Amino acid sequence: MKKKIFLSSNQLEFEKERREIKNFIENDPMYNNYFEVFIFEDTPANGTFPQKVYLDKVRESDVYIGLIGENYGNINENGISATEQEFDEFTKGKNKANTLMFILEDIKRDKNTDKFIEKARNFTYSKFTRRNLEDKIKKSLYNYTTKHKILIHPEFDQRIVFD
Repeated sequence: MKKKIFLSSNQLEFEKERREIKNFIENDPMYNNYFEVFIFEDTPANGTFPQKVYLDKVRESDVYIGLIGENYGNINENGISATEQEFDEFTKGKNKANTLMFILEDIKRDKNTDKFIEKARNFTYSKFTRRNLEDKIKKSLYNYTTKHKILIHPEFDQRIVFD
């Protein structure tokens, strides 16, 4: 059974990166066997409130990948952005140890983003540039698969190979 990844960020700021991350995981010969990626922009129109959709999906997820950049995003009725609300929902659940945070380096941020980063720093995080983000995520997913012993298919070691 594939592990579910929830990819969270300001959609507008990381529009290109979100699509690239999903595509590289889905098209990678190794990772596509172990992971499926949810990004909100792939949700079909269905008459459901957006907040319900993304909170339900984050609760169902095994891994949370969060990208924090320059723009905090729109503040919802709870006084925080959707990205921070997704982060809060995931990290209060049973899988909070599977929180993979990536913080864009060397940029100016607003006060809300700085406060969110302080919260995210309670977890191990990696600083990134737009050029090395994919490599950073690959390394983190590799560490996840090693830690959870899901990288090698269970039947693989049980097969006999004849020359």
